[in-house]
Amino acid sequence: MNRVTHLDTHHHYGNVTEVLAIEEVERQLKDVSVDLSQTINKTDAVAYALNRLPSMYATTEEGYEWQKQQAKKRLSPLITQAAKWGINAAQRNKKRFATPLFNQNQAEVTLRKLRVLLGREDLNWENLVSAIEEYLNLALSTKID
Repeated sequence: MNRVTHLDTHHHYGNVTEVLAIEEVERQLKDVSVDLSQTINKTDAVAYALNRLPSMYATTEEGYEWQKQQAKKRLSPLITQAAKWGINAAQRNKKRFATPLFNQNQAEVTLRKLRVLLGREDLNWENLVSAIEEYLNLALSTKID
């Protein structure tokens, strides 16, 4: 199931509007020429659309599905229009701000990979630097034959 969720140590919630906006932007981009669709930053188009739509959050699977049905009933025309505005804005966007947001999910994947690589199940963001320093010092002090 296509779902955008946000997870941290205290909260797990999803915004139904995000998924519907993504789906609508993707649907509309299928209707434009390949050349044009390749010049449009989909992330920018979705963000523009979302800034013009109400948020509809849920914390349970049932609540998510209920919110999704409500959004489809009440917001479909607005989502369609906001996606169109987003695509148009992304076409003319000159990227005044170009540094993308940090991807928290990718950070967690990287931390899991480092746990395996360093053999440290206790590895977390607080002890990462000291664990790498320890590992590098051990590697430097180990004689290679």
